[in-house]
Amino acid sequence: VVTTRTSDTFVDLTDRSRAANASESDIFVSIHINASGSSAAQGIETYYYQPFAEYPSRINAAYHANPTRLSMSDTLANAIQSSLINATGAQNQGVKRRTFAVLRETTAPAVLLELGFLSNPQEAARLTTSAYQETLANAIVAGIKRYYSVYN
Repeated sequence: VVTTRTSDTFVDLTDRSRAANASESDIFVSIHINASGSSAAQGIETYYYQPFAEYPSRINAAYHANPTRLSMSDTLANAIQSSLINATGAQNQGVKRRTFAVLRETTAPAVLLELGFLSNPQEAARLTTSAYQETLANAIVAGIKRYYSVYN
């Protein structure tokens, strides 16, 4: 496991990808807590990269160099999302494809997890408990194990 930061300080997105790439990791999992303008927003969602044809080829270069990476990221995203929802009972916001820099610039199969909404008082309370954090961590590990059962 390689962490790109150990405190609540901003690390440049490109630097996060560079650190992941330098480590030659098999996968990249970016863990976040969401927020919304609405206190009613809730649930867990997982993202993986969506290469767009209209983007310059340099942006999609990593995906063209390893065409199976997209399907591997899809498998990883779905395995972790399913595990998180099963373990927590949280609202399933689904697996989505986006052009986030950390997903685009990381050479390994990559996902970004949003584990709940701090703007939702009930979710915020749950997210701050050690027991729920352990449930989330164990679910992420279970999803990663499921991914490796497909690709190893």
